[in-house]
Amino acid sequence: MTRDVKSRARASVAKSTPDETASRVDHIASVMRAGHWVRGGSAGDLAERWGLSLIRVEGLAAEAWRRVCAEADDAGFARPTIAGHLRVAIEQAAEARDHGNVAKLGDTWSRVVGARAPERHEHAHIVAQFEAMPREGKLAKLLEARAEIDAAIEALSEADDRDGKLLR
Repeated sequence: MTRDVKSRARASVAKSTPDETASRVDHIASVMRAGHWVRGGSAGDLAERWGLSLIRVEGLAAEAWRRVCAEADDAGFARPTIAGHLRVAIEQAAEARDHGNVAKLGDTWSRVVGARAPERHEHAHIVAQFEAMPREGKLAKLLEARAEIDAAIEALSEADDRDGKLLR
């Protein structure tokens, strides 16, 4: 490329305002969040549409990607988006009468929105109590649980024997 062509290329590229740059980064980030960004394709399309160089749009895309990744690390920011997408998926599964996926998606949704917080708290409390016990107390608790499990297995075995089935 001759010096003359380089000069014309630089002269034809107008400087973007900070607002235009921010708007473009926001646009690219929203495309990325939606899962529609195509490596090797989207930047070229936007460069053409915005009248920018490919390298400039790739730089904007790098900034957008940093923002998207930072948002993913921020549970408070990511949680509403994830919960919203799950809610839509639950509604679609319900309309399709796909009850298995409704249950799975609902379970995931309840974890994302924190509807299981009391459950988690109770479990953590029980674990903490167990961990605080002396060794002998832990052993006694485990033997008690084992005795309950053995009794339940025995009851099932007796019921299966009456029905002509073998559990063991």
